[in-house]
This record gives sequence, C-alpha cells and structure tokens, in this order.
Amino acid sequence: MTALICAQVALRPQMSDLPADLLPVVGAKMSGLLRAYASHVAPSYTDHLAAAAALRRANPTLSPSETALVDDAVVVAASAA
Repeated sequence: MTALICAQVALRPQMSDLPADLLPVVGAKMSGLLRAYASHVAPSYTDHLAAAAALRRANPTLSPSETALVDDAVVVAASAA
C-alpha cells in the first residue's frame, strides 16, 4: 500500500494541499522516495500490488480522480521495484 500511495502522489502531486509551485518538486521527490523504498523492502512488494490496488479502489474516501489513478500507480510502483 505504501508503494502504491507513493506512486499516486508521484503521478499527481496536486492531490496534496501544497502550493502549486511546489508540486513539481513533490512529484520528483516522491518518485525518488518510491525508488529508495523499493530498493530497501524485502521481499518485494510487487506480489501485493493487486491486493493493495483493490483495497485502494474500495476506499470510500478517495475522490474519483484518485481512484482513476490507481491502475497507473500500480504500473509506476511495479516499475520502481
């Protein structure tokens, strides 16, 4: 779940409440954080991405745009591993 959420923020940092001028920085930093996380997690989280995505999609507090981003976030998280 951690990798999936990091990937969502990396893809669309405007999901946060940060000022617009910080969004490119946040996206880049989250991408770096995801790569660092992936390199230190053992075993790899990739076997659990489908389950995490299902949980994320079922979260009633996610906005429609956040839910729509889940599949792309799975791809990003998997590619970082």
